[in-house]
Amino acid sequence: MKPTGVFLDPLPSQEDDLATLRRSAFLCGIADAVACDCLARARVRTLAPGETLIHRGVAHGILYVLLSGELSVALAHAAQRQHRPDLQQVAQVLPGATVGEQSILDGQAPDAWVVAKTPARLLAISEADTWQLMQDHPPVALNLMRILSARVRKSNVVVCDAIQVQERLAFDAHTDVLTGLHNRRSMESRYADCLRQAQSLGHGVALLMVDIDHFKGVNDGYGHAAGDEVLRQTAACIKAHLPASALLARYGGDEICVLLTGEHDLQACDQAQRVCQAVFGNAVAVESGRTVAVSVSIGVAHWDLRSPLQTLVQAADAALYHAKTQGRNSVVLQS
Repeated sequence: MKPTGVFLDPLPSQEDDLATLRRSAFLCGIADAVACDCLARARVRTLAPGETLIHRGVAHGILYVLLSGELSVALAHAAQRQHRPDLQQVAQVLPGATVGEQSILDGQAPDAWVVAKTPARLLAISEADTWQLMQDHPPVALNLMRILSARVRKSNVVVCDAIQVQERLAFDAHTDVLTGLHNRRSMESRYADCLRQAQSLGHGVALLMVDIDHFKGVNDGYGHAAGDEVLRQTAACIKAHLPASALLARYGGDEICVLLTGEHDLQACDQAQRVCQAVFGNAVAVESGRTVAVSVSIGVAHWDLRSPLQTLVQAADAALYHAKTQGRNSVVLQS
């Protein structure tokens, strides 16, 4: 592919160009005579806005120093190699900066696109002249190493930030924001994995369906902010009174679903009774200094090591219904 743009003899603004080269990291600490020699031997290339300087995957064999204007660097995946991508800028190139040096140093085709954002003028130094310049003036090679090192460090920061964003997105996708427990989507995947593991080991599994009594009355009488606080503190209280191995999820509204592994009927009921008593003895402080007395009803179901998760949930939900109909603040084991 032939390079785009027009190569011209150096323009009359050599004093401005020389000042730009003096400020550049490429010729930092290098005598003016070297910069003047670069201006005399190299060509100046001009670009119009939107014109491509470097195509990803296309070797060019030129080191460019931006003399004026602004360039944009964009990355693209392999499928976009032959066409300039319509992607957001990932890096900005300002006067004095270099582009293209990595391909000269490692002998590989470029892995990014470089496009002019504004009218731009660049000093184009051939690959042969670049290597000769580094041999004649070793500090130039050191400067290029520093330039590349700075880019690697910046890329490392970008990668770390991207990892943190991905981790946060993954956390948000599987976590209930209000309570900090797993959400229903996470429950369906995590709980299914736990059931398969328990089945392979022959361990007992119990499911607790916990529901806050008269929760609608809390929202109606104290407001939704108070209802959120009641749900937050109740979830924290439930979690604090269960084994660390228990998996808790906000199943929906004011229902919290708890999976206990290695538990049999009586053990699971004992755990549920402790939760019920702890919540009942923990009045929740809300705005204006008021407190809300809270209780929960709990349905307990034991897994038969064969049925799907939804069957276990339905059994615990049916037991919860009986707990509510017999007066609430109680625990009922599936019949």
